[in-house]
Amino acid sequence: MKLLNVSGLVATILILSAVAHSSPDTARRYLAISSELAKKWDSSARLTSIRETRTLQQDGSTKCNPDKPSSGWTYEYTSSSTDDHFFVFGCGGSTATLHQVLNGIPKTEGLKNDFMDSDSLIKVANKLKQEWGHTECGVDAWLHVKRRDKKADGRTSETTIWQLTFYCEPEMKGGGTQKLTASADIDAKTGMVLYKRSPVPVGE
Repeated sequence: MKLLNVSGLVATILILSAVAHSSPDTARRYLAISSELAKKWDSSARLTSIRETRTLQQDGSTKCNPDKPSSGWTYEYTSSSTDDHFFVFGCGGSTATLHQVLNGIPKTEGLKNDFMDSDSLIKVANKLKQEWGHTECGVDAWLHVKRRDKKADGRTSETTIWQLTFYCEPEMKGGGTQKLTASADIDAKTGMVLYKRSPVPVGE
């Protein structure tokens, strides 16, 4: 057991032999162990988001440093009764945990276990990049529940989405490069593109 400093706080790294090292570092790789760790922290814990902190690779994994699990996937759990949040980080077969109290953050619905994995998500992202003519774009991914348009009866519909952010830096004809950004919301269950914004210069 080793100690890791995460954002100035000390967390515990657990080297997990149960997580096969041959498995790609996709979003679902650490789902079971993160849930187990979260339930030990708080039996009412529910998963509210999954985020990767580095660009997705072509196999749906995230490029990270196994000696620093916080550079990989982040699984956020919240307590049903308090403002406590529990984070599990996963990279290269290693995990780390972090407990924080985050006051004033609205509680969101927990995620259902019916979302597409990141190896399927990257295929959707690649189609968008091809559509835009910017195959060089890197992409970050965030799985969460997003409140969408209100229904006729006044209720607000909620959809679990993969929210993608694209970072592009194509070469210019006159030399140099231009930084562009784009975004898309993907239905996490069906893979349908719910929203997309073509690449525009950063800052616009």
